[in-house]
Amino acid sequence: MCCVVVIVRFVLFSNAVPAFSGAGVQWIGKDVNHVMAAYHVTGEASYVDDIPAPANTLHLALVTSERPHAGIASVDYSAASKLAGFAGWLDHRDVPAGKHGNTVGEVVTDEQLFAVDTVPYVGQVIGCVLAETHEQAKAIARAVKVTYKDLHTPAVLSIEDAIQHNSFLGPTHVLSSSGPAAASAAHGAAGNTDQKRTDSDLAKAFNACDHVVSGEAKMGGQEHFYLETNACLVVPHERDTHIYVSSQNPAKNQEWAAHVLGVPSHRVHVHVKRMGGGFGGKETRTTNFSCFAAIAAHKYKVRQTHSALDPLSSSASPLLRHLFSDFLCCVLVAPVSASGSYQHRT
Repeated sequence: MCCVVVIVRFVLFSNAVPAFSGAGVQWIGKDVNHVMAAYHVTGEASYVDDIPAPANTLHLALVTSERPHAGIASVDYSAASKLAGFAGWLDHRDVPAGKHGNTVGEVVTDEQLFAVDTVPYVGQVIGCVLAETHEQAKAIARAVKVTYKDLHTPAVLSIEDAIQHNSFLGPTHVLSSSGPAAASAAHGAAGNTDQKRTDSDLAKAFNACDHVVSGEAKMGGQEHFYLETNACLVVPHERDTHIYVSSQNPAKNQEWAAHVLGVPSHRVHVHVKRMGGGFGGKETRTTNFSCFAAIAAHKYKVRQTHSALDPLSSSASPLLRHLFSDFLCCVLVAPVSASGSYQHRT
């Protein structure tokens, strides 16, 4: 019955939009309505939050870190559990696929879905609360008490910090002015010794130039304010899991939900009707929200779970480290020498 309620919402459309046919029709130079324009301007367009949730749906809210680079001393939700509407708590111990399932990542699998012992950045998800309503879930999440402890390791909070502490993502590429030995030593210091090396006598090359221009270019990250925030509805049905989500990448939502649940991908069905804004931010980061709701639906077998962020929360918690979306480029340019005999750029 629960699935029928959800599916019906997706087929209850009027017949105001005619079937599209391009055969023998001249479109150039004519005003042609978007095929869904009538739904958009009248408010009939159905988004995730417009799906009528079944009566026993649980609503999910995130409990996130308020500190960067810190240890987790304790998490106490005892007071939160006494608030009206409280229905449950999730953390890394509830991931069906265990420790392996708690490790995720769209490009490199090196992220924790739920923080375990440490939090690397503000906004890292520590746990989730479940409640009878969305408003109750938000209030209960605020009542969860997280105690932190200092870490006795350097905090890498900027690209400059990362360079100073040899903290790099992925293999590094080294240009050496002193031959293969220096390149090998530099590569080893960065923790990567298996990358193909490129060696060149840079000092000699630049000394041969009449003009050398050097400097830095820095570009910060940008957050998009979606009209529709990250949201999903998960409906368990028999042995399968149905996920209704606002995402640019249904395949990844399926892949990672199956990963955390420890089930084959064909048992996870992802439905995307439309999005109220994406801009690339719903390409990969939506998968975590699907995973949280899917885990909750798995733990509370007969309950549907709904996850949605308010606009400010959606911008504040994209589930990534903001400063590491910055771009730093050090530029050293040596134009053609006066004799026109040499040109080198890096």
